[in-house]
Amino acid sequence: MVHVLRSFVLVFVALSVLTVVAPAGAQTASECQPQITALRETTLSATFTGQHAAKDQAGLIGKLDSAPAQVGQGKITDAVQALT
Repeated sequence: MVHVLRSFVLVFVALSVLTVVAPAGAQTASECQPQITALRETTLSATFTGQHAAKDQAGLIGKLDSAPAQVGQGKITDAVQALT
């Protein structure tokens, strides 16, 4: 249970960074992409435990994989909402 909570907190904190930075309008699509990539790599390397660990991790990766398309269309706020 502690590992699940730890994984959740790690991903939540990383997503919170995108939530705080992106709506401020200070970032362009090219500046967001490296952050999304880093968050994806962190999520892949995180240890998920529990009955639905693989499904939870796959769901987060799916959201991170779809975010660049929205960012590329200038829909940074939509991408942030999809990630949170």
